[in-house]
Amino acid sequence: MAEKTDQEIQFSAPFTADTALTKQLRNAQSLVCSSPPEILRHIFELYIYSKTWNNGKVPLIVLLSHVCARWRAVCLDDRRLWTVISRDIHGRWTSEFAARAGDLPLDADIVLLRPRPEADIHLTAQMALQNMHRIRSLRVEGRGEHLRAFLDALVDKPAPILEDLSVFYVISSQTLGDSQRSHIPASIFAGFAPRLRSLTLDRVRLSHPPIAAFANLTTVRAKSSQSAQDIWAILQGLIHVKALHFSLLYDPRIPQPFSGDGPVHVPGLANLTVHDAEVAKLIKLLDTIVVPSLAQIALSNVKVTQSSIELFCDKLCRCLSPHVELLRRQLGPLREAILGPMEIVCWPTHSEIFPQRQFTSPLYLAWYSTFRSITLNSGRLLSATLGVLPVHEVRTLFVRDNVHRSDRWSCLYPFVNVTIFNYAAACPTDALYILASMLPKAQRPDSEYPIGLLDDTLFPQLEKLIFTATPVRRHGGNFLRVLSRLAQTRRHGDIILEIAFEGCPYSADVMVEMKKNAMVTWNGGWCPPFSFGGAGEDPVLENWEMWGSLFEYS
Repeated sequence: MAEKTDQEIQFSAPFTADTALTKQLRNAQSLVCSSPPEILRHIFELYIYSKTWNNGKVPLIVLLSHVCARWRAVCLDDRRLWTVISRDIHGRWTSEFAARAGDLPLDADIVLLRPRPEADIHLTAQMALQNMHRIRSLRVEGRGEHLRAFLDALVDKPAPILEDLSVFYVISSQTLGDSQRSHIPASIFAGFAPRLRSLTLDRVRLSHPPIAAFANLTTVRAKSSQSAQDIWAILQGLIHVKALHFSLLYDPRIPQPFSGDGPVHVPGLANLTVHDAEVAKLIKLLDTIVVPSLAQIALSNVKVTQSSIELFCDKLCRCLSPHVELLRRQLGPLREAILGPMEIVCWPTHSEIFPQRQFTSPLYLAWYSTFRSITLNSGRLLSATLGVLPVHEVRTLFVRDNVHRSDRWSCLYPFVNVTIFNYAAACPTDALYILASMLPKAQRPDSEYPIGLLDDTLFPQLEKLIFTATPVRRHGGNFLRVLSRLAQTRRHGDIILEIAFEGCPYSADVMVEMKKNAMVTWNGGWCPPFSFGGAGEDPVLENWEMWGSLFEYS
């Protein structure tokens, strides 16, 4: 490449300077740069809290403080921007954040793991120990000697404003069978943590209970069999606990973490959650714990094996029954329920609009298994669980079926007072069993169903049928024929069945046929828009207020 001439260099230099100056002027006029300091602080706060992982690089707030003098002044003046010491801030930066936060409370998430340099681990732990008097939330994870040494060093460190403590022992292939796992010292925080309300232990043991610093706990999470066993041992002494969470209870060395003689009384407990546990452990827990204030119970990811099916259907459901009755006395009649192939939700919260599901409802039960025959027994598990529920009180029922075994839903017959039925199926043919069950026996096309149906009519009080996210075929097929027959049989004079399709592909054929004997809506509209030449173009019945006339814009 030929070298530039002096004339070209002289021309390009001022051009570059002018371009940089233009960019600076334009940036200065931008909304971010021209915003007042209080707006900038809010923007910075949103930015650094939405991006909490720097992959070991310079912390985000530090980068912002190096952009310009104005931004630096804003960052350094607002001490709140430095109060969160996230897990990727380590080494010398941890003490720097603590200093720049002034005397404000700190939220620290520290990691004491190799391959980080030994110096970084030491500086991170040192910062936490030196500032324990002003740490509001502490989350620490590590393994081996680093975590043990850190916990031991907390013995003479009072925590006057600590509200949340989480300790995680990180396992590896080398430490999988480590018998020297970290223990919480009995005199941690010098026995002084008056504001400590939340505790999370993951593969961490308690050394010599009781622990004075834990006297005011209201929320306890134990994420291993070892942690659960130790929490269970001191549970009756935690007189303020309101929420209790157990998970990952699979350690074969502790076959029963809820062992002991006699009932365990937890009078203030309102929320009980167990995730990833075997049937036998749940039976012991439910049979032993006494919780008169119970308002929510969630048993999720229950492991059902071939040998534990009978335990589930018999003892687990029997032990669950008094807790269900307690919920019913506090919450009132069971008006809504959600059923899946291997889950049951009762008294669903308002946010649980089908098919989305949260684990926040008063009663949630879900199970799984790795053996194939669980699909053959899922109907038994559903029936056994429904047997301890007041299903006759249910008025709105949501059912999700994605396993292609419609015979499992024979357990729906006890829902005799359902008036609204919301159903989601993987394909329309999966709905034929339930639709045929809703027909009187004499009007069922029995020859097309190899699975025998009960003589009774399913949902005799039904007023509204909702199909959610079901891929309705364009021409309907057998689905349309059975659904049309259902609409005819449920019509009594001027009282007709209401049928709604939510999140389903539009079928003009289904609409034309069904509106003869039912009130049909599609995605909330009384009639969908024109189908451009196909069936269903009926200007008299079109919902002009919602959809308008397409021809007005042609």
